[in-house]
Amino acid sequence: MTGTQLSTYDHTKHVLLSKGFTDSTHTHLMASIVAGFVCAVVTSPVDVVKTRIMAQIHHRPSSGGGGSLNHIGEGRTTVLYKGSLDCFRKTLANEGWRGFYRGFCASYFRMAMDTTLTLLVLEKTRKMLQLAPL
Repeated sequence: MTGTQLSTYDHTKHVLLSKGFTDSTHTHLMASIVAGFVCAVVTSPVDVVKTRIMAQIHHRPSSGGGGSLNHIGEGRTTVLYKGSLDCFRKTLANEGWRGFYRGFCASYFRMAMDTTLTLLVLEKTRKMLQLAPL
């Protein structure tokens, strides 16, 4: 869970309750879907940078002029990104802000499912244990 999930869920749920919705599974479902979307929007740039760094192809300089592809640990390598900030800068320069949202739909569906299940279970558990609402 991220801070964006819990805070967005809590705020959305309170807005829905103030608009006349009841404290029901339907309300919790709508609030958790919104929370999953906001979480995906906020975390997508970080996920893209992390994925690009982890999946980058390493090039080994060769004497023949053409570089050969190499995996980490096999000889001397040069990397595409020197770190997270370098990857962020290169992505922004080459692709603009849209580059940070590649694969957004998959990320959103993953976040929405995870957030929805987690928060619905949280609400049901809270009610079973007779705890105060979030």
